[in-house]
Amino acid sequence: GSPPHRLEFQGGDLFGLTDRIAYLAGLGIDAIYLNPIFTSPSNHKYDASGFYSVDPAFGGDDALRRLVETAHQRDIRIILDVAFDHCHPTFEPFRDLLAKGRNSEFADWFTVSDWPPRVIVRDELAREYYPVDYYDSMKQGLIDDGIAIEERTDEGPPVEPTYRAWHGVPTMPQLDLESPGARAYFLDVATYWIREFDIDGWRMDVAREPSHEFWRAARTAVRAAKSDTYLLAEIWGDTSPWLQGDQFDATMNYTFRDLCVGYFAERTLDTDATMDGIHAMLAMYAQPVTDVSHNLLGSHDVERFLHMADGNLDALRLATFLQLTFPGAPGLYYGDEVGISGGKDPENRGAFPWEVAEGGHQLIDQVRELTALRRRHPALRLGVFREAERFDEGFAFTRGEEVLVVINNGDGELEYELPSGATVLFGESPLPPMSGLVAKL
Repeated sequence: GSPPHRLEFQGGDLFGLTDRIAYLAGLGIDAIYLNPIFTSPSNHKYDASGFYSVDPAFGGDDALRRLVETAHQRDIRIILDVAFDHCHPTFEPFRDLLAKGRNSEFADWFTVSDWPPRVIVRDELAREYYPVDYYDSMKQGLIDDGIAIEERTDEGPPVEPTYRAWHGVPTMPQLDLESPGARAYFLDVATYWIREFDIDGWRMDVAREPSHEFWRAARTAVRAAKSDTYLLAEIWGDTSPWLQGDQFDATMNYTFRDLCVGYFAERTLDTDATMDGIHAMLAMYAQPVTDVSHNLLGSHDVERFLHMADGNLDALRLATFLQLTFPGAPGLYYGDEVGISGGKDPENRGAFPWEVAEGGHQLIDQVRELTALRRRHPALRLGVFREAERFDEGFAFTRGEEVLVVINNGDGELEYELPSGATVLFGESPLPPMSGLVAKL
């Protein structure tokens, strides 16, 4: 594909993903978590204009039905991603607000600080603050969407919506889910895709914004529709308040990623700092939460791991090894298994290189071997983490009483004396530079 651009589209649809399901099943995955697929004019689609339809660019509703059915035949679950916190200006309730003002039946779905809802722009300041193509596109888009523009030359923000918007971005009006009407609408959206399409879970974007009360209601609703629905939240930092058993099952574990970036990619953390960080992270949550924590190395929100590692494939391979042997649910960002690199958005959203995957890649082989090990040895999925030993450039830990994992993060060979009777399941002993080993005790 062509290099990604923030205002352009890559192509690809859900029919194509369905046609490639054999490749994904071959990696040993249990679930596919899709970025937003709902109807929206944008390329990222976190600003839905229609929450009850799949965007035609992705194949529409029929494409999702086929994907879910095909995935389920291979015991693969489908998780959808959505932002209930905000919408696109063409979302019908917001359009009604623009047309009817305070008299709109949806007036309490949004927060307007100064009526009528409009966007104040200070053109000279805006052209200095934003990339020109972005600002021009945003301004024209607001006009096309029917939002009034008020131009000013006084002091103030370059672009200032008079309605509450996500991070002040005027193309993303923020929703008030404390409004009874808005709450009922989005609780129905959450259950609709389970009832009608049999999806298996939700990844909720910007989950810190809605109230805990809303998420408790959402959990009750989706679990009534499907008792094992998986609920994943995008919340950074300490996520304990959302993981008390009454809201989310897991959150995006960026703390895990930060430790891996510091230790394997950037080499800014030594072994002691890394292990201390691991213990602090594990101490934050109960074991059932740790068991399902979404441990990631990359996502659409951050630079790709290989980019952070300055192209060092060994660093990515070893971090992926830890990811697949550590407590939690490892989340592989598409393309990491074939060594895709990329900086900040949109560079981290490049097209998948099928020619590389079909030709074979060492990271694909490692992923397949380790996901197979996780299936054969339950301790790699549910065994409690216990530190066994630290070295200058590496460490060892056990999972339960059955499995030993050893990491060599150094440039030289590591001699590690395995316990008597231990059997190597993955890797070599002694450990080659930048490698990992799994042994059955």
